[in-house]
Amino acid sequence: MRILKTIATVMLIGLAACQKTEKTTENNEGALPVVATEKTVDETEKTAIETLVKDMYAWNRNRSHTNEFQSVVKDTLVTGYNMGSHKLYLKELRDSGFFAEEFIANMDKIVQEQNKLLGSGKMEWYEGDLSPFSGDFDPWCGCQDEPAEDAFNKITLHFESLNNTTAKFYWNWEGFGDDWAAEHYNMRTVKENGKWKIAYMEGWDYAANLGVE
Repeated sequence: MRILKTIATVMLIGLAACQKTEKTTENNEGALPVVATEKTVDETEKTAIETLVKDMYAWNRNRSHTNEFQSVVKDTLVTGYNMGSHKLYLKELRDSGFFAEEFIANMDKIVQEQNKLLGSGKMEWYEGDLSPFSGDFDPWCGCQDEPAEDAFNKITLHFESLNNTTAKFYWNWEGFGDDWAAEHYNMRTVKENGKWKIAYMEGWDYAANLGVE
């Protein structure tokens, strides 16, 4: 009888251990996909944003800039912008599919305010001179030149924050020396109708484009 009781006890202990192991495995198997899914979603969003930014720069390089900030000149003095061309420019931005309404509205505000300053004579700009608003750098990248051919397809994005609706990041050129890597260009994207779009670019900051401190 004692032998049978011992055997029964061993079997019960073994069964309990198996059940515990199965439960632990079950819990672990249930937890792992959640972590993997979150990581996958995060990387997917980053990839989508990187593609958006690089495609936008390819579009910007290849498009006609005819309607962008088309100046009106009187006696060698720029007195404002062609507002008919400006409307076409805003349409180009919207039709590209790269930009959020926030970005387009900000661009419109910049042009309208610059137009007022030039028309009133509060800001002087002579034909052939650099723009008094943007200086000698390209506002689309904050740069004067590029480190290589097709350089905008070689930018590296560094994310500062990312959630389901907004992402803040900067990009630089890595692999071209310390000076290029040290140059940062800040951007922000938002989701509109489920798609990432560009909402802010450092070079098109409203205050900076009006000379406001």
